[in-house]
Amino acid sequence: MSGLGGSGCPARLIVNADDFGLTSGINAETVRCIEEGAVTSVSIMPSGYAFDEACAFVSRFARRVGIGVHLTLDGTPSVARAGDVGTLLDGEQRFFSRKRIVSRLLTGKSLRSEVRREWEAQIEKVLDAGLPVDHLDGHGHLHVLPPLVSVVAELAEKYRISAVRMPWDHFQGGRPYRRLPGRFALRAAALHARNKFRNRLRFTDSMIGFSCGGNYSESLFLADLERIRDGETVEAMFHPGPRQIDHPNLNAWSGYRWDVDSATLRSERVRDWLAERNFQLVKYGDLG
Repeated sequence: MSGLGGSGCPARLIVNADDFGLTSGINAETVRCIEEGAVTSVSIMPSGYAFDEACAFVSRFARRVGIGVHLTLDGTPSVARAGDVGTLLDGEQRFFSRKRIVSRLLTGKSLRSEVRREWEAQIEKVLDAGLPVDHLDGHGHLHVLPPLVSVVAELAEKYRISAVRMPWDHFQGGRPYRRLPGRFALRAAALHARNKFRNRLRFTDSMIGFSCGGNYSESLFLADLERIRDGETVEAMFHPGPRQIDHPNLNAWSGYRWDVDSATLRSERVRDWLAERNFQLVKYGDLG
């Protein structure tokens, strides 16, 4: 089931910060954007290098900010025991590249049972830390990859999680020609996922920010917001963090400008714009 608004209702906006728990620098900037900016939701990464530190921060804002589990299959070590998810891992016990995982899933080399074990371990790690979870989403949006949609739906039901990210790109605004092949692929996957999740999980009408991933400037965000209609429920996806990523295993993410996202989230102009247009800032737990 979607979490749609009705005609004539104000637009509702979930402002989500991804990758919380990945590094200490990302944690610090995420907390800063919650305290000084417009963030209403975070996606915590159970396999992140600074997950425990992220959990320690949560007590400062858990009552006003929603918390999702950022289901991950690349860029970090596994949460499950390596022996239980060995075909997902390289020789250093970290996940294979996203490209390799996706290729194997889409070419019939089923990894679903091991993905399920890993994602179960990730969700349980968050719940065992005492964090209230209001949605699931995926690092790289792998949670809507067709072979994995049923896994996500089953885990949401098992752990009584009622909402899921729906990366249904508006296909306008932002940077129309950036990441275009990825946008087409993501839209196709999201269409399939919408049909599978419908009447089982809540989700937004659409999401903005994909075409600006890791470089979502104030001007691009405001241009996207201008296109949201009354009654729509939309998630804005951000990746706040420091100017220089603070972990050697993540240096390959050189295309990301976490500090640009941080500046947008803390922008006084953005906060004023949202207030003037009467946007309702909500979290996934408010969808119904």
